Amino acid sequence: MKKTLFTFLLLFAATAMNAQGIVKGDMDGDGEVTITDVTSAVDVILGKAPKQLVKPYNVDNTLIVGTWYAPDGGTSFTLNEDGTTDYPDAATYKFRYYLGTLTMYNASGKTVKVMGVVEVEKNYLLLLDYATGAVAYYYCDQSGSIDGRDYVDLGLPSGTLWATCNVGASSPEDYGDYFAWGETSAKTMYNWSTYFDTKDNGNTFNKYNNNDGLTILEPEDDAAYKNWGPAWRMPSKDQIDELINSNYTTTEWTTQNGVQGRLITSKSNGNSIFLPAAGVRTISYLVEVGSDGYYWSRTLHESDPGGAWFLGLTSNGINWGEGMRPNGFSVRPVRFAPPAGVTTVDLGLPSGTLWANMNVGASSPEDYGDYFAWGETEPYDENGKTDFGWFTYKWCNGPYDTMTKYCNNSSYGNDGFTDDKTELDPEDDAAYVNWGSDWRMPSQEQLEELFNSSYTITEWTTQNGVKGRLITSKSNGNSIFLPAASYCEDSWFHVGNGVYWSRTLYESHPNYAWGLATSSRDFGIDPVYRYLGVTVRPVCLSNQMLAD
Repeated sequence: MKKTLFTFLLLFAATAMNAQGIVKGDMDGDGEVTITDVTSAVDVILGKAPKQLVKPYNVDNTLIVGTWYAPDGGTSFTLNEDGTTDYPDAATYKFRYYLGTLTMYNASGKTVKVMGVVEVEKNYLLLLDYATGAVAYYYCDQSGSIDGRDYVDLGLPSGTLWATCNVGASSPEDYGDYFAWGETSAKTMYNWSTYFDTKDNGNTFNKYNNNDGLTILEPEDDAAYKNWGPAWRMPSKDQIDELINSNYTTTEWTTQNGVQGRLITSKSNGNSIFLPAAGVRTISYLVEVGSDGYYWSRTLHESDPGGAWFLGLTSNGINWGEGMRPNGFSVRPVRFAPPAGVTTVDLGLPSGTLWANMNVGASSPEDYGDYFAWGETEPYDENGKTDFGWFTYKWCNGPYDTMTKYCNNSSYGNDGFTDDKTELDPEDDAAYVNWGSDWRMPSQEQLEELFNSSYTITEWTTQNGVKGRLITSKSNGNSIFLPAASYCEDSWFHVGNGVYWSRTLYESHPNYAWGLATSSRDFGIDPVYRYLGVTVRPVCLSNQMLAD
């Protein structure tokens, strides 16, 4: 497994005098070190109060993914992607998250370091070691690589991570491929007659028009997603606005390795990306190479569905423009991440599975989120899929016994078809497609472990006005809440209970898949018809070994 470098450097150890004597880290003089002392220490180090205390559901992988620096020099160690690290003395340690803390274990599971966490601003942390009272301030550079593609942290407020190369390129200076907006393959002719989404020269559109409500490219039409995988997307208009905002970056027309383009450099950390002046493909011609660059966003022009927003650059400047959809422009991807507020919860389960704190499509732990048929990645939508039945299900040809994928029993397949697939492929996994490559729908075994009474206790309760089931770890007290989100059949929502998909087929009858059902009376796994609209609670791959 690929390694990622993490550098933790001690900057500051606070001391305070009180009636009990000197206690390291005690900023308010009460004789003990608490998270309140960390809040006070921010004023000492940065001269300002922290924006927020990081609560359990805010502590997520972004807090430690990347290289962390202190302003001054110090020691360092390497943390691997599976959460382990090797200290100079060859002892192996592993990081896990617990309520309100970042905890480091040694190989035997003994706690060797517990730190409270305060987030001062994006990518800046102040950590308190409760055992010693030492306080340290770090900056995180999240530049790195995923799926073999490099990305750069420009210290932007949104946390957006930008790729270092264009789609189709092998280096930052390589022009790469050219795409019409909404198309995912390069071609030789770029005009309305070859454009995928219109048959009348751009007068009407089958998709992304004034009637369907789609203003952002769906993953299936996103050149970054289709060519680089679900960890990537084409940038939104807002993300490109932020990239060229003079409060956050500087831009310079320059020549890099013999190629002209614009160097965009972060004001906060000095990192940069280079956008070559790759020109544009129109009809069968490649023009303006070396003088102009055109980079698509994934955002439709709101008043003209024939156009979409793009970033244009020349020697004179860099700014926005509206491009006609059939033009062949470059694509510079951004690292895709789940929505704000999505975090992992460690329930201390034997498998080490980390559970998400909310459903796919949700904005909080109590929000129901989106509904998916099993193996489909597009949710219920008033302008799209509104009916969950066998005749609208993606993986059959009508009735329940005509399965076209995920069928290990020929009596249910189409004309005796069988493929012996018993788990969803990543491209058919709603968690993977909607949240990125670190996430999956849970397996049958992971669901069974979740409600195993040896490891957790469950309670039917109401949380922030929403009924559901609270699942609490017996080993560490952490919990997740599964709202009773109901399920959808045809276009009707069945209220009063909750159903959650696994990624595992029900092998004896492959028109079913395993699901977790919860109500005020029952809690356990059952086979569920694959066509039903059901919610998804993802699991994270960061600290577990699950094959793609």
